[in-house]
Amino acid sequence: SLGLIGGYRGGRLDRALLWLGDVQLALPFIVVAIGVSAVLDPSLAGVILILALTGWTTYARIARLTVMPLRHAAFIDAARVNGATEARIIGRHLLPVALTPLVAIACQQAGAMILYASALSYLGLAVPSDTITWGSMIADARDLSTTAWWATVFPGFAIVLTVIGFTVLGFWFNRRIVGQRRFSS
Repeated sequence: SLGLIGGYRGGRLDRALLWLGDVQLALPFIVVAIGVSAVLDPSLAGVILILALTGWTTYARIARLTVMPLRHAAFIDAARVNGATEARIIGRHLLPVALTPLVAIACQQAGAMILYASALSYLGLAVPSDTITWGSMIADARDLSTTAWWATVFPGFAIVLTVIGFTVLGFWFNRRIVGQRRFSS
Protein backbone atom coordinates (compact mmCIF):
# COMPACT_ATOMS: atom_id res chain seq x y z
CA SER A 1 0.00 0.00 0.00
CA LEU A 2 2.90 2.38 0.66
CA GLY A 3 4.22 1.88 -2.87
CA LEU A 4 0.78 2.34 -4.41
CA ILE A 5 0.14 5.54 -2.47
CA GLY A 6 3.61 6.94 -3.09
CA GLY A 7 3.55 6.11 -6.78
CA TYR A 8 0.09 7.60 -7.26
CA ARG A 9 0.53 10.76 -5.19
CA GLY A 10 4.18 11.50 -6.02
CA GLY A 11 5.82 14.57 -4.52
CA ARG A 12 7.11 14.76 -0.97
CA LEU A 13 5.25 11.67 0.20
CA ASP A 14 6.81 9.57 -2.55
CA ARG A 15 10.29 10.92 -1.82
CA ALA A 16 9.83 10.28 1.93
CA LEU A 17 8.71 6.69 1.34
CA LEU A 18 11.56 6.14 -1.11
CA TRP A 19 14.04 7.51 1.44
CA LEU A 20 12.60 5.27 4.16
CA GLY A 21 13.02 2.27 1.84
CA ASP A 22 16.62 3.26 1.11
CA VAL A 23 17.34 3.47 4.84
CA GLN A 24 15.86 0.03 5.40
CA LEU A 25 17.86 -1.43 2.49
CA ALA A 26 21.04 0.03 3.99
CA LEU A 27 20.56 -2.08 7.11
CA PRO A 28 21.80 -5.65 6.66
CA PHE A 29 19.23 -8.38 7.31
CA ILE A 30 21.23 -9.96 10.09
CA VAL A 31 21.63 -6.67 11.96
CA VAL A 32 17.87 -6.12 11.95
CA ALA A 33 17.32 -9.75 12.98
CA ILE A 34 19.74 -9.51 15.90
CA GLY A 35 18.21 -6.20 17.00
CA VAL A 36 14.63 -7.45 16.95
CA SER A 37 15.64 -10.75 18.57
CA ALA A 38 17.37 -8.86 21.39
CA VAL A 39 14.18 -6.89 22.10
CA LEU A 40 11.63 -9.68 21.69
CA ASP A 41 11.47 -13.19 23.07
CA PRO A 42 11.94 -15.92 20.46
CA SER A 43 8.56 -16.51 18.86
CA LEU A 44 6.81 -16.92 15.55
CA ALA A 45 5.55 -13.34 15.83
CA GLY A 46 9.15 -12.17 16.17
CA VAL A 47 10.16 -14.06 13.03
CA ILE A 48 7.25 -12.55 11.11
CA LEU A 49 8.18 -9.08 12.37
CA ILE A 50 11.82 -9.55 11.31
CA LEU A 51 10.81 -10.78 7.85
CA ALA A 52 8.28 -7.96 7.43
CA LEU A 53 10.76 -5.27 8.51
CA THR A 54 13.35 -6.51 6.04
CA GLY A 55 11.10 -7.44 3.13
CA TRP A 56 8.54 -4.66 2.65
CA THR A 57 10.72 -2.46 0.43
CA THR A 58 10.70 -4.89 -2.48
CA TYR A 59 6.91 -4.84 -2.65
CA ALA A 60 6.71 -1.08 -2.16
CA ARG A 61 9.19 -0.41 -4.96
CA ILE A 62 7.50 -2.79 -7.41
CA ALA A 63 4.08 -1.28 -6.67
CA ARG A 64 5.47 2.25 -6.97
CA LEU A 65 7.19 1.55 -10.29
CA THR A 66 4.05 -0.09 -11.66
CA VAL A 67 1.74 2.76 -10.64
CA MET A 68 3.89 5.81 -11.46
CA PRO A 69 3.40 5.75 -15.24
CA LEU A 70 -0.34 5.14 -14.80
CA ARG A 71 -1.22 8.08 -12.56
CA HIS A 72 -1.94 10.27 -15.60
CA ALA A 73 -3.37 7.53 -17.82
CA ALA A 74 -6.70 8.10 -19.55
CA PHE A 75 -8.61 5.57 -17.44
CA ILE A 76 -7.35 7.20 -14.21
CA ASP A 77 -8.30 10.67 -15.49
CA ALA A 78 -11.74 9.29 -16.40
CA ALA A 79 -12.15 7.91 -12.89
CA ARG A 80 -11.18 11.28 -11.41
CA VAL A 81 -13.65 13.12 -13.67
CA ASN A 82 -16.39 10.73 -12.58
CA GLY A 83 -15.72 11.64 -8.95
CA ALA A 84 -13.72 8.63 -7.76
CA THR A 85 -11.78 9.24 -4.56
CA GLU A 86 -8.06 8.59 -4.34
CA ALA A 87 -8.70 5.48 -2.28
CA ARG A 88 -11.10 4.14 -4.92
CA ILE A 89 -8.70 4.91 -7.76
CA ILE A 90 -5.86 3.17 -5.95
CA GLY A 91 -7.91 0.18 -4.80
CA ARG A 92 -10.14 -0.35 -7.82
CA HIS A 93 -8.00 0.78 -10.75
CA LEU A 94 -4.31 0.69 -9.81
CA LEU A 95 -4.10 -2.28 -7.44
CA PRO A 96 -5.30 -4.82 -10.03
CA VAL A 97 -2.62 -3.60 -12.45
CA ALA A 98 0.09 -3.84 -9.79
CA LEU A 99 -1.12 -7.20 -8.48
CA THR A 100 0.45 -9.34 -11.21
CA PRO A 101 4.06 -8.29 -10.61
CA LEU A 102 3.44 -8.23 -6.86
CA VAL A 103 2.22 -11.83 -6.79
CA ALA A 104 5.11 -12.94 -9.01
CA ILE A 105 7.61 -11.24 -6.69
CA ALA A 106 5.79 -12.69 -3.67
CA CYS A 107 6.44 -16.22 -4.97
CA GLN A 108 10.12 -15.41 -5.35
CA GLN A 109 10.24 -13.69 -1.97
CA ALA A 110 8.50 -16.63 -0.26
CA GLY A 111 11.52 -18.76 -1.07
CA ALA A 112 13.86 -16.05 0.17
CA MET A 113 11.87 -15.69 3.40
CA ILE A 114 12.09 -19.45 3.98
CA LEU A 115 15.85 -19.19 3.59
CA TYR A 116 15.98 -16.23 5.98
CA ALA A 117 13.78 -17.97 8.55
CA SER A 118 15.94 -21.10 8.31
CA ALA A 119 19.07 -19.00 8.80
CA LEU A 120 17.53 -17.33 11.85
CA SER A 121 16.58 -20.73 13.28
CA TYR A 122 20.06 -22.04 12.58
CA LEU A 123 21.53 -19.11 14.52
CA GLY A 124 19.01 -19.56 17.35
CA LEU A 125 17.43 -16.13 16.78
CA ALA A 126 13.99 -17.14 15.61
CA VAL A 127 11.59 -19.40 17.43
CA PRO A 128 11.94 -21.03 20.85
CA SER A 129 14.44 -23.88 21.01
CA ASP A 130 11.70 -26.47 21.57
CA THR A 131 10.10 -25.62 18.20
CA ILE A 132 11.32 -27.82 15.37
CA THR A 133 12.35 -25.98 12.20
CA TRP A 134 14.59 -26.91 9.30
CA GLY A 135 17.24 -24.44 10.42
CA SER A 136 17.25 -25.73 14.00
CA MET A 137 17.41 -29.33 12.73
CA ILE A 138 20.55 -28.48 10.77
CA ALA A 139 22.02 -26.60 13.75
CA ASP A 140 21.32 -29.49 16.14
CA ALA A 141 22.90 -32.01 13.76
CA ARG A 142 26.02 -30.04 12.73
CA ASP A 143 28.21 -32.02 15.13
CA LEU A 144 26.91 -35.27 13.66
CA SER A 145 27.61 -34.40 10.01
CA THR A 146 30.52 -36.85 9.72
CA THR A 147 28.70 -39.82 11.26
CA ALA A 148 25.02 -39.09 10.49
CA TRP A 149 25.19 -37.02 7.32
CA TRP A 150 21.46 -37.42 6.63
CA ALA A 151 20.59 -35.39 9.73
CA THR A 152 21.83 -32.24 7.96
CA VAL A 153 21.31 -33.19 4.32
CA PHE A 154 17.58 -33.95 4.43
CA PRO A 155 16.48 -30.72 6.15
CA GLY A 156 18.73 -28.79 3.74
CA PHE A 157 17.23 -30.69 0.82
CA ALA A 158 13.72 -29.86 2.08
CA ILE A 159 14.65 -26.16 2.16
CA VAL A 160 16.05 -26.33 -1.38
CA LEU A 161 12.97 -28.15 -2.74
CA THR A 162 10.61 -25.68 -1.11
CA VAL A 163 12.50 -22.67 -2.44
CA ILE A 164 12.58 -24.19 -5.94
CA GLY A 165 8.86 -24.96 -5.65
CA PHE A 166 8.01 -21.34 -4.88
CA THR A 167 10.24 -20.14 -7.71
CA VAL A 168 8.54 -22.48 -10.19
CA LEU A 169 5.15 -21.35 -8.91
CA GLY A 170 6.18 -17.74 -9.53
CA PHE A 171 7.31 -18.53 -13.08
CA TRP A 172 4.10 -20.45 -13.75
CA PHE A 173 1.93 -17.69 -12.39
CA ASN A 174 3.78 -15.02 -14.32
CA ARG A 175 3.59 -16.94 -17.61
CA ARG A 176 -0.07 -17.80 -17.10
CA ILE A 177 -1.21 -14.28 -16.21
CA VAL A 178 1.07 -12.42 -18.60
CA GLY A 179 0.26 -14.95 -21.34
CA GLN A 180 -3.48 -14.43 -20.84
CA ARG A 181 -3.09 -10.67 -20.99
CA ARG A 182 -0.93 -10.87 -24.10
CA PHE A 183 -3.45 -12.96 -26.03
CA SER A 184 -6.60 -11.30 -24.73
CA SER A 185 -5.64 -7.81 -25.95
